[in-house]
Amino acid sequence: MQVLTDKAPYHHGDLRRAVLDASLELVARAGPDGFSLREAARKVGVSATACYRHFADKSAVLRELAAEGFAELARAMLDARDRAVHGRRGVARARAHLLAVGRAYVEFGLSQPARFTLMFQCPEARGRPAARPDADPYVLLGRALDELAEVGAVTPLRRRGAETKAWSIVHGLTTLLQGGGISCKDAREREVLIDTTLAFVVDGLCGTKRPGLAARASRRRARSRRA
Repeated sequence: MQVLTDKAPYHHGDLRRAVLDASLELVARAGPDGFSLREAARKVGVSATACYRHFADKSAVLRELAAEGFAELARAMLDARDRAVHGRRGVARARAHLLAVGRAYVEFGLSQPARFTLMFQCPEARGRPAARPDADPYVLLGRALDELAEVGAVTPLRRRGAETKAWSIVHGLTTLLQGGGISCKDAREREVLIDTTLAFVVDGLCGTKRPGLAARASRRRARSRRA
């Protein structure tokens, strides 16, 4: 992301992009409540009127920044999934899928704290649907959970409402690490905490049964009904 300072005003090019970048920097400094579109205009080096040609108000800027954040998070989750599942099949693939999208979520929140906070805590940023299903992190989480269910690693009962449960744990870990609610002595300890928390989520969903047991039991019940 291009960083704009008060000493480097905008001169030409994509004003919309310049305003968004400046606004995100201001949000990082003072939070969504401490940001104004007029201040962003001053930072970019243009009049407020010029900014209003692109954005109706401050809320429009915040919504756009949040939408960009959700799309970027979704891309990170998809990329992580593709790397993790390569060469895997069955339950191993499904577990790797969920672990990968969960880790991508945490890493995004820790690497972009200002945007992450804006995405989830700013009222003006809520309520804008993703342009495509694959740009919605919640949909991508659901797909990972569906795959676990399809290979028999998660029962239909455990699958029901699992998005909210899994998301709550992973989002909570991210915000606690981000805000200092959980302190780790070094990066290694933090990585171990992330890995074990994600494994806790997956193991909790899958229960203690052997992988594939539910699928085999379902097939046996189906055969008995046909008999």
